[in-house]
Amino acid sequence: MIYSVIAQKLDIPVFGVNLPQHFILAYVDENEHQEAENGILFYINTFNKGFIFGKRDVDMFLKQLNLKPEAQYYEPCSNLDIIKRILRNLISSYENSGLTEKAEELTELMVIVSEEHPHS
Repeated sequence: MIYSVIAQKLDIPVFGVNLPQHFILAYVDENEHQEAENGILFYINTFNKGFIFGKRDVDMFLKQLNLKPEAQYYEPCSNLDIIKRILRNLISSYENSGLTEKAEELTELMVIVSEEHPHS
């Protein structure tokens, strides 16, 4: 998330993608050239030294997970979606470590950020 926030502050169109079991970033061409599908020129794996890859690689990853390709696995998500993902991962980690009080605190936070706000 830090990578995408810094990129956005520098006016570099990099956004998070909620790929199952792996969070990646997408570089979005705001002019949507014909060669770019949905405006995405390439993906970035921040967990692998910024490795650059394409849609075909995402297809192969989903196939390895036995998941059907869905648009949400390829397209940028909101920062709120990223925060929710981080919270879910932390809750799971705390539960697995037996730290139920911490998990409960984060579950409360998840409820707060998940509430729909009429003006957002």
